[in-house]
Amino acid sequence: MAAIRRGFIDIAEGQVHFRAAGPEPQPGGQGPLLVFHGSPGSSEQLERFIAAMGETRPVFGFDTMGLGDSSPPAHDNADMAYFADAAFRAAQALGLDRVDLFGSHTGARIAVEYAIARPSAVRRMVLDGMSAQVTAQGRDYATTLDKRQYIDQTGTHWHVAWQTLRDAYLFSPHDKLVAESVRPVGLPPLERLHAHICEILKGIRTSHHAYIAAVLYDSPARLPLVGVPTLAIAARNDTPYPHLDGVAKLIPGCVKMEHPSPNPETLATDDEAADLARMVAGWLDS
Repeated sequence: MAAIRRGFIDIAEGQVHFRAAGPEPQPGGQGPLLVFHGSPGSSEQLERFIAAMGETRPVFGFDTMGLGDSSPPAHDNADMAYFADAAFRAAQALGLDRVDLFGSHTGARIAVEYAIARPSAVRRMVLDGMSAQVTAQGRDYATTLDKRQYIDQTGTHWHVAWQTLRDAYLFSPHDKLVAESVRPVGLPPLERLHAHICEILKGIRTSHHAYIAAVLYDSPARLPLVGVPTLAIAARNDTPYPHLDGVAKLIPGCVKMEHPSPNPETLATDDEAADLARMVAGWLDS
């Protein structure tokens, strides 16, 4: 896998943090890939995927505004179009004019809005773990995502963040701790779980903005507006997997594939993450 390097780029409302891998973009070379992560967390969640994709192309994984080490969004109630615009401005500041996109979960919504707003700036797009609709359960879930109320001098927010993350790996929905809600995946290795919770805690005051916008995203209205070649993918053990067919039907000309392993990238082994990167690279280059 390619080495990961990290940096910041300035935009109007602050700085966007990114993880990058692969060669520097060159005129006439392999086009760059922008990678957008899920919520809550940061581009650290997809670091192995970024490193694997970096073996064949320049890759830049942005921390979404308000998550990880990126600055907060410019205003409350920001929608997915805002987060996509911030990503576009960061890409422009890096000199990345025409790109491929990969988005996972929240990042898939960001990629969709990026492609809808600026189709001439996008060559191809991959959507991982995209949902095809908003459910009543999702609307209820959105009301629980602002964790600022738990910040106190006894560290309640640390405990709430840890328990929520742990239960999200073990149950779906994560707040229904009953046998029929158990996910067949278990917990990731402890070092990966530790890294994930550290990234969540960085953004605990502001990560809910993008997360709520993602959970309430109007996929049935927005996905048919996509006009760039798109691949929809999902891992069989990922919670949005039942939406894969619906997503593919909503996007004109969309291709669909399953992950080469049943687990999402955050739960996959290093070899499985590399297999996913090879599948995505094969489609981008086909």
